[in-house]
Amino acid sequence: MGLLHSNTQQGQRSAAWEQVSQAAQATGIPLPPPITLPALPDLSGGCNATQLEAALGQAAAGALRAMLAAPALQAQIAGAVGGQAAQLDDYLAVLGRERQTILDQLADLTGTEGALGQAQELLGGLRGALGQATSIPIAGELLTSVSAACPAVGALLTFAESGISSAESALSGVQATAAALASKLAQLTDVESHAQELRTQLQQRIDSLPDLFLDAIGGEG
Repeated sequence: MGLLHSNTQQGQRSAAWEQVSQAAQATGIPLPPPITLPALPDLSGGCNATQLEAALGQAAAGALRAMLAAPALQAQIAGAVGGQAAQLDDYLAVLGRERQTILDQLADLTGTEGALGQAQELLGGLRGALGQATSIPIAGELLTSVSAACPAVGALLTFAESGISSAESALSGVQATAAALASKLAQLTDVESHAQELRTQLQQRIDSLPDLFLDAIGGEG
């Protein structure tokens, strides 16, 4: 595949692939497959057979162009570039599944958050029934006096206070997890954007191959 590589670092590892890889690594999602993006040459000047022969020798230039005309070799080169595109398509599918997983998790957390909020509201109503703000725990002295007067009511109020405390703690955890997932989703979107751009660039290479073969085999400037 050296024929398709540029003489710059792009031939070894493209800046586009680096963007995808770095974004994926920062997000903690699977890394993309290694992709090389050969530079696209400017074909406006055509292929100068005379200069090619001067660079390689007439026999070597002729043999090289004859090989490039072989359908099997063309298929091999096209298959190599197309194989990278297929790998990237698979990777985009992985990202799609990752996105759906995050969305499902966020939906579950939304339901859990709602249930915990309802629990806080219902149990907090007992505080309100005592004539105090629902956001303020029942004072220990009040619980003691209520329990002395009616042990059953005192016990239920104690259970309610424990439930409110547990709901508050769980709600805090749910909200933190939801925020982390939302951040990951935003980063995943960034990775998808880079990967889609890389896929577009790969398609440009695939689309350019027929003209490259035609120019290399028979073009003359």
